Amino acid sequence: MSNFMSEPHPLIDPTCSRLSAVDQLLVCLAAHTASGDLESLKEDWQHLSEESHALGLEVILQTHLFAGYPRTINALAVVRKLGCTLNTSVDAPYEQWRIDGESLCSQIYAGAYPKLRDAIAGLHVDLESWMLEMGYGRVLSRPGPSAMQREFGVLAVLSGQNVKPQLMSHLRGALHVGASIDALERVLELVGKIWGPQAEEDGLKVLAKLR
Repeated sequence: MSNFMSEPHPLIDPTCSRLSAVDQLLVCLAAHTASGDLESLKEDWQHLSEESHALGLEVILQTHLFAGYPRTINALAVVRKLGCTLNTSVDAPYEQWRIDGESLCSQIYAGAYPKLRDAIAGLHVDLESWMLEMGYGRVLSRPGPSAMQREFGVLAVLSGQNVKPQLMSHLRGALHVGASIDALERVLELVGKIWGPQAEEDGLKVLAKLR
């Protein structure tokens, strides 16, 4: 049985030329997963068409990297109760994780990629491996959402956590994988409606430095 809602979503602008309605919903799903607002997440899911359910699941799944397993588990429980039955692994083979992770991470960080690896390894050598193999390889390189859509989801989560260095990195990363400044401004508008106006203001200040 479909739970799709035809009524307008309170945060989504279907006429927006900066960000598609689906991408706006993915941003909302990520932010509501991370914030723990399960009633709003339920509404997001009910506005997501069935053909976009796989994208929605991936954006929820990746949120565990940035907001923890409990929030992700709770969000997944909501969409299961709404009738989502998609449950097939699309993990690449283990030996592919490092290759995929290095490739995606280098796209997102571009010229800062070697410096990033050195900095993370300086914090703990295992953290660098986890970042590349698990984060960027196993999780963020999974098929489905584009690298840009995944970055939108990351930004939706980071914007509510007062982590400006990481927010800067992923705003820049989104640009590196094809996002426009206009699209990022729309992401931050949605962030403001979910995390509060201070989150939007802080994000726009960071984005202004990238212009």
